[in-house]
Amino acid sequence: MGNAQERPSETIDRERKRLVETLQADSGLLLDALLARGVLTGPEYEALDALPDAERRVRRLLLLVQGKGEAACQELLRCAQRTAGAPDPAWDWQHVGPGYRDRSYDPPCPGHWTPEAPGSGTTCPGLPRASDPDEAGGPEGSEAVQSGTPEEPEPELEAEASEEAEPEPEPE
Repeated sequence: MGNAQERPSETIDRERKRLVETLQADSGLLLDALLARGVLTGPEYEALDALPDAERRVRRLLLLVQGKGEAACQELLRCAQRTAGAPDPAWDWQHVGPGYRDRSYDPPCPGHWTPEAPGSGTTCPGLPRASDPDEAGGPEGSEAVQSGTPEEPEPELEAEASEEAEPEPEPE
């Protein structure tokens, strides 16, 4: 980008020709990045994006950003370097090596929730097993705690449910 004592706007002036040539191909991506970082406003982005000639778009972009100060110039140079630079191999999904796909994951840290063995009845942390109805903690009959297998309803609960379903006659 230049020496440490050179201001970003001076780097843009010195490298203007190379920047214009390099950034033409990816000028749309550069505009997107600058909009996302707050360097460009929506109307500025739309005006530049509407220019059909990529060389003219980049030249105007450089002038516009230079008029915004050194911080904007620095951000443009960062975005330009990321946009025009070689793609990061870590993000090249076409060539993910077998080591990444086949790796085994480290065990979880102590205190973190881990899934229980299948059939244990608990599917979420903090919820009791279906075999522990006293610890339900929620409203009775809640469907939040289900083991995934149908169980026989308890006779006590069945009797209570039938009493609630049949209204008692009111004394007159």
